[in-house]
Amino acid sequence: MRPLLDETGEMCWINLVVRPETLTSMRRVVRAHLALWDQPSLSDVAELGVTELLSNVLRHTSGARCTVIMEPRGTAIRFCVVDPDPDPGLPGPRRPSGPALWRTDGRGLMMIDALADEWGVEPVGSGKSVWFSLKAVG
Repeated sequence: MRPLLDETGEMCWINLVVRPETLTSMRRVVRAHLALWDQPSLSDVAELGVTELLSNVLRHTSGARCTVIMEPRGTAIRFCVVDPDPDPGLPGPRRPSGPALWRTDGRGLMMIDALADEWGVEPVGSGKSVWFSLKAVG
C-alpha cells in the first residue's frame, strides 16, 4: 500500500487489497492527509468512515481489491472507495430489526449516513464507488 498524490498534491489515491491489518494503516494515511490539508479535526470521523467502507469491501466482495481516493472538493473533503464487485445492486443503509438489532456488525452505511455531511453510491465500470464527504473546518 503506497499512497499516490496527483500533481497538485491535493488528491490522494491508494490501490490496495483489504486485509484486517490494512485498516490500521489506512487510518494513519487518512489522519496524515487531513493534517496535510489542515483539517485534523475531521480525523476521527473520517477514519471511522473509511474503515467502515473498507470493512464492507472485505466482507462483501471477492478478492477485497479496491481503490481509496481522498480529495478536498470546495468546502469539503471527499473520501471514496471504489471496488470492482460486479454485483449490480448498489448498497444503502439498512435499519436492523428483530435479532439483527442486537448484532455488533453490519452498521457501516448506517454509520456513514449518520456521520457524513453527504454520501452516495455510484456505478463505476463493472463495480461501484461508495463515497462520503465531510465539511471542511475553517
